[in-house]
Amino acid sequence: MARASPASRAPDAAGRLDYGAIGTVTNLAARLCGEAGGGQILVSARVAAAVEDMIDAEDVGALALKGLARPVPTWSVRGLISPGPATPST
Repeated sequence: MARASPASRAPDAAGRLDYGAIGTVTNLAARLCGEAGGGQILVSARVAAAVEDMIDAEDVGALALKGLARPVPTWSVRGLISPGPATPST
């Protein structure tokens, strides 16, 4: 999150400042959403690796996305992996 600087934007009548998400990660997320088909979830390889034990995903290759210097390795999430049966704690 990035806060608008007081020099460029004054607080509103209630004293609140505007906040907005900016940066490479936000741009990447927006571009992947734009590339995804109806009902499809695309994630970067970094996200896929972080949740690999929770999702079933298919490598769709590297996508050239506007605003990013290099193609981004991308995965399509097919679904969640069902956890095994819970074991009671003692």
